[in-house]
Amino acid sequence: MTFTVFQGARTLVRLVAVVQEKYLNECLSLKSLVMLENFNKEAPKTMCTGKQEYTTSLRRLIVNLLGHVAQIKRANNSNTCQESKRFQKLLVAKWKY
Repeated sequence: MTFTVFQGARTLVRLVAVVQEKYLNECLSLKSLVMLENFNKEAPKTMCTGKQEYTTSLRRLIVNLLGHVAQIKRANNSNTCQESKRFQKLLVAKWKY
């Protein structure tokens, strides 16, 4: 089974919906999820419940997708470049391993 852009987009939409549901008092978007102040929302963990094999691969997918979003954010806006770099380092340090 190949991974498509549509599947990645759908996963990110589900992630934002789950995090928004958990944090009702805050207005969270995909853009805000890749900000340092929202890192402790632990978005990958929020969505990953169920069988161990499924949650591990889903968590890995979400971490990769968030890393790509941070890269795109960094490329599109030089003002947020440093924050995006720090977010990616923190993401890799906490979730990759």
